[in-house]
Amino acid sequence: MSLLAEIKEDQATARRGPTCGVCAILTEMDKKDSKDLSDALADSTVYSTIISKALIRRGFRMNASTVSRHRKGECK
Repeated sequence: MSLLAEIKEDQATARRGPTCGVCAILTEMDKKDSKDLSDALADSTVYSTIISKALIRRGFRMNASTVSRHRKGECK
C-alpha cells in the first residue's frame, strides 16, 4: 500500500474531535462581537494570547494554542 493510500485510509477512520472552540464561540457571540473577533483573528499583528485573554475576560474558556490553531486553519 502506498503512503498516500495509507494516510487516506487512516483519515477516513480517524475519530472526529469536538468542534473548534473558536468556531463555537463565533457562533455563540452576537454579530458585532463575532465580527470583531473575526477581524482580530485575521489581523496578524494581534497576538493569539491577547485574543485568548480578551475571550477569557468575557467568560469564554479559551487558550492561546486553540486560537493559534484556528488561525492556521488546523482546527476541526
